[in-house]
Amino acid sequence: MFTLADSKTSPNFDFLGVVIISMALLCDAVIGNVQEKAMKQFKASNNEVNPMTMYVNIFLLSVSGYMGLQAVLGLVRLSGAPVAVTVTTMRKALSIVFSFLLFSKPFVAQLV
Repeated sequence: MFTLADSKTSPNFDFLGVVIISMALLCDAVIGNVQEKAMKQFKASNNEVNPMTMYVNIFLLSVSGYMGLQAVLGLVRLSGAPVAVTVTTMRKALSIVFSFLLFSKPFVAQLV
């Protein structure tokens, strides 16, 4: 809704930016659940990662986090804060949905 309003009023609106940030946030919503599933499936502990792999993973996490932050800030600059908040909130909702799809857990009223 905010995106449609901005497209009518803002001369700097770029739909490609919304698509790119939405894809980045979708990937962000999936990764936590994939990590949890892999750790449960292989019964892995945090200490099982060898140091070189750990440093590479920390570097990649830092770079991807920086790129995600730049994408969100770019979305704020191009489309405004309401669109950015809507997209990030949608990412959180998708993270919950993926959690239920990847892990068998009951949906009870206390979760709402």
